[in-house]
Amino acid sequence: METSNKEILAEAVKRVGLLLSDTISSKLDILFTFKYYGKKLVPYELIQKLDRKYYAFSLIQDNEAPILNVLDAQIIYIFTNKILGGEGIIEQRKFKDLFTFSEKYFGKYLVNWVIDTFENMGMPTELDKIADSPKFYHIFLPDENVWQFAFEVYIGSKLVGMYYLCFDRNFTFRKEPKFKEMTRVAS
Repeated sequence: METSNKEILAEAVKRVGLLLSDTISSKLDILFTFKYYGKKLVPYELIQKLDRKYYAFSLIQDNEAPILNVLDAQIIYIFTNKILGGEGIIEQRKFKDLFTFSEKYFGKYLVNWVIDTFENMGMPTELDKIADSPKFYHIFLPDENVWQFAFEVYIGSKLVGMYYLCFDRNFTFRKEPKFKEMTRVAS
């Protein structure tokens, strides 16, 4: 029985979550877990209308197929706090901007780990752009249906936010992703 591209994509996305959980946990010495929540086909405009504060970045595979990544801003706050020697908590915020310079800087580290994870799976990607919200992305038509894969993100046993990966509904791989050879993302 041949596996469909949709099933391969779903398995690849689950593996991205697993590898990111492992990489971030080991690098930050914190129990950081991406728990697969599910997938659905949704109009892109629903993703652009997410009403919470988010950190968004898009990746390009082989200079054509966009992959939108959207993280709850809280994840970046906690991630930055932990990297800078904190306990991985969200401190009282008195900033008018969504992200401080440090949070933007360390957010890029997370972006690079995502890129390395895709690369490790044989899915080379490169960074297209970073924005404070998915509403600033026009990589799909508003009424175009896209695959939205969702992960709940936990630190320890506490749910701290969501991570979404969004793909064109007709996304195809240049080469089938490697699952058997996967290892932790390099430093």
